[in-house]
Amino acid sequence: VTEWLDAMCTGSVVYASFGSLVRVLHEQLYEVGHGLEDSGRPFLWVVKESEVAASPEVLEWLPALEARTAGRGLVVRGWAPQLAILSHRAVGAFVTHCGWNSLLESVAHGVPVVTWPHLADQFLNERLAVDVLGVGVPEYGERARTAMAIGGSSYQNLTRLIQRFTPSDGNGKEQ
Repeated sequence: VTEWLDAMCTGSVVYASFGSLVRVLHEQLYEVGHGLEDSGRPFLWVVKESEVAASPEVLEWLPALEARTAGRGLVVRGWAPQLAILSHRAVGAFVTHCGWNSLLESVAHGVPVVTWPHLADQFLNERLAVDVLGVGVPEYGERARTAMAIGGSSYQNLTRLIQRFTPSDGNGKEQ
């Protein structure tokens, strides 16, 4: 891991790891993996071996993702030396579950975090990182769901767009 990081530019690597207690569903793993790939940024992603082995779906797409991102992305299956990773000059951001130790280690090494809490104290730790310390940004999934809900900003914008480009009688027929 350290040798791979040594080859990367300062602050360029997105490090993603979700701790030992958090169970990430295979659909979530897929989204995280493809999000890292689509970002175009170098990334180091730690995936628990149990999550890979437990899912035929992950076993299907993960090797292909690793091949497509070879050189730019590194997937570590199992355990990784998090403190050594967070203290490395190449790491510029940490996508984290907001476990207490992970948050302390990232703050101690000046690495900003993208927060994705799952359980217990992780939600309070997220508030500490985002609202108090100002070193984190929340994962925007909840905001997107709120925006798309009835009455949300995206819902309202789409409604206005539809109203603008459809007949005023609303029956869907040309006038």
